[in-house]
Amino acid sequence: MKFSKAICMFLAVVLMLSLLMTGCGSSTGTTESTTAQSQTQASQTTEAAKAEPDEIRIFYGTAGVKIPEGVKLDDNPFINKIAELANVKFTEVTVPEYTDFQTKFNLMISSGDVPDFVHCWFPNDVNSHGAAGAFVELSDIISNSPVLSKMYTKQMIELSKDDQEKIYALRSLGSQDPMSNVVRMDLIKEINNGEIPTTPDGWYDVFKKQKEKYPDSVPYSSAGGVWPLEIFFRAYGVDVNANGVNWQYTGGKIISGFEASMCKDAVVFHKKLYDEGLLDKTFVTNKIQDFLDRKANKKLIIAPNGLLSVIAYIKYYVTNNVEGAIIVPGAQPKVDDPRVADSNVYSPLSPVAAGATAHCAAISASTKNKEAVVRLIEVLLSDEVRVLSSWGREGIEYTVGNGQKKLTDKAPETAYRIIYGTILQQGNEEQMKAGLEEKLQAVDPSIREEYAASFNKGIKTAFDQAAKVPLNPINYITLSLDTVTRLKEANELSKSIVVKAIIGEISMEEYDAQVSDYIKKYQFITDEYNSKLEATKAKLK
Repeated sequence: MKFSKAICMFLAVVLMLSLLMTGCGSSTGTTESTTAQSQTQASQTTEAAKAEPDEIRIFYGTAGVKIPEGVKLDDNPFINKIAELANVKFTEVTVPEYTDFQTKFNLMISSGDVPDFVHCWFPNDVNSHGAAGAFVELSDIISNSPVLSKMYTKQMIELSKDDQEKIYALRSLGSQDPMSNVVRMDLIKEINNGEIPTTPDGWYDVFKKQKEKYPDSVPYSSAGGVWPLEIFFRAYGVDVNANGVNWQYTGGKIISGFEASMCKDAVVFHKKLYDEGLLDKTFVTNKIQDFLDRKANKKLIIAPNGLLSVIAYIKYYVTNNVEGAIIVPGAQPKVDDPRVADSNVYSPLSPVAAGATAHCAAISASTKNKEAVVRLIEVLLSDEVRVLSSWGREGIEYTVGNGQKKLTDKAPETAYRIIYGTILQQGNEEQMKAGLEEKLQAVDPSIREEYAASFNKGIKTAFDQAAKVPLNPINYITLSLDTVTRLKEANELSKSIVVKAIIGEISMEEYDAQVSDYIKKYQFITDEYNSKLEATKAKLK
């Protein structure tokens, strides 16, 4: 992929994150097969417009996008236009709060009353519940749809299958959003001659310099527990995120992150930061607002985010009047040790949304209007919705002059429209252009050129790092429902072990003992992953 094309694709999702400061899991990847879907999509999916609209019920999420007061998620210009294009009428629209989405999803499944169309970011759950009879198997629907069959390649279909070769969750087209970090370049210039560190030790030195110059500052923090301390755990080759210590693909097999060669070293590194006041002393109990406060008021110098989130933070720092703040995408650091492989530090881009938190759509097994739901899915993947969810409505959110779209002053009022692009097609050029224009308008014109130069350098680094590693098979393995439940239990315990070791509540000897017990207790998870590994690896060839 050429670098210029990659930039265009990655920046696509920026507009969505103008209202997100911590976001939800990120999705990755897109392929050339998802482009060049022309106006024929609209005609293919709106042929039924001559007939009366079919009535269907839908369930979808906002992905954490802030919804302005007064906006109705069951009745607004964007969802109404989508219904019109698909020739459907929504008789019931359920949109749970973002923080309560998983609970409401689980309750919906357990009730047995599943709406015709379901959107969520739990593809493994959908596949598992689908196998139990909750959702329609989609293989034939994909192959028979003139839209889906063009947009989803053979590899994308293979990567979407569960271990029984079935597809119940139609994964979103991937977005070009390489892993990166939000870095305060103004502070780096001030205390480290403008050089962004590339190793944990290098960052430790920067944290020390910052704390000496600004004693009240908080160089590194968290939104609560181990999230988002992932930067330096990944630097040591350990997959840690908001879920806790994850299972990971290392050395040709899947292991618990606790079994990674330098997991203990990563814990010791964080303990050193904590003991010396470089890691926020309240990181364990912090809430998201505390984390945001450290960014705006305590000179937090680095935080993990995809490139699209880094762009979003341009406007965040301007809005919060952080004088002199210059935000750039910073490289993912990596420890200088041969035991740590690039594949356990950097994240690749995938042709279809990957991982356990990928956005996806599903069709209820009890629907009486399957064809109508398929039309809705096709419309959500159309060029028209791509433009609608990024730029908005011509003449209202944007205008066209000399063949170029330009956002109007009203565009920010309906920024929530991006949620309708989030469902199945993140990472497109239209969203990129709209998002970039909006963010740069918030920057003082006198420093826009500096911002652009800094971002271009950071963008190239992020894409270069992503290109170093192949697709990760663990992102495409579906565990059994029982194992998924126990996995969540294991994740919670892993967070407790790590946090207690960092703050000194347990000694490192006690840490070793608890980790040993943990690995033994959850060996069955490791075994199930590895039992499905070879079949999954075959799909990646």
